[in-house]
Amino acid sequence: MWEIINKKEHWLEIQEPGGWYSASLKWDGCIDFNRYYNDPKYYQEAHPSDNNLSDYLHICDIDDMIKRLEKLRDIGKKHFGKDWGD
Repeated sequence: MWEIINKKEHWLEIQEPGGWYSASLKWDGCIDFNRYYNDPKYYQEAHPSDNNLSDYLHICDIDDMIKRLEKLRDIGKKHFGKDWGD
């Protein structure tokens, strides 16, 4: 699912092969996580003047973030039905 783009002593740059997600894993446990819309990362880097859309999250406690997202999913399924989010 992920491929390594660049390795450094203090961080690791990775991306999903399709270019729709990328991340930098840092030595201190933090993650810079990116999701790209409309066009994948490689297109957006080549065409920075286009109206590219992306989301960025800086996460320093991935286990806590996973727990919070799982609880959001559970609330959505409880309210909208068991197939919500699938």
